[in-house]
Amino acid sequence: MSVVLALLGGSLTLGACDQTPPATRTWTPEDHAHPNNGVSMGDQMEVAPVDDGLTTAERTARSVYVVACAGCHGARGHGDGPERAPVMRLPDFASPSWQASRTDEELLSIISLGRGMMPAFGDRIPPDGLRALVGQLRAFGPAPVAPVEASDAGVEGPPGAATEGTQGTQRDTAAPSAAGASAAEAPPVEE
Repeated sequence: MSVVLALLGGSLTLGACDQTPPATRTWTPEDHAHPNNGVSMGDQMEVAPVDDGLTTAERTARSVYVVACAGCHGARGHGDGPERAPVMRLPDFASPSWQASRTDEELLSIISLGRGMMPAFGDRIPPDGLRALVGQLRAFGPAPVAPVEASDAGVEGPPGAATEGTQGTQRDTAAPSAAGASAAEAPPVEE
């Protein structure tokens, strides 16, 4: 019986040697492409609107700031980012005095060309993006306060007197004459 099994096993082995292996297919990039799912590459899915009060440009500038700047300058622009070197003193973009100390053109130059340990971003961010970043830095500052005119507030007062409701912050600012007259003696300024 063992002879029969040996002959049977040997004939099966010899029969398998005559077969050539199946051809293997060559890999192509399409083998790892995303499935179609019935959507063409040109079609775009609708995105839910974002209601954060920002324009698309402002939202984009904020995103660029978060990716490129917040590591050192902090998420709110206070100069306290987690990637800031401990010895670095960075400006607080929310400070009114800092906001007043730089023009938009100066900020654009600093962002574009770099300064000190800050790298230059002019070769990585297009000009429109650089200007949008300047706008983002300005957005960290205090909101501009529109001056209140006495006629707009519905309250009239004598020249040089604080108008009611402005707590003494709005005054007539007529300049003294060349002869050295005080503001009270100066003729009224025509607008």
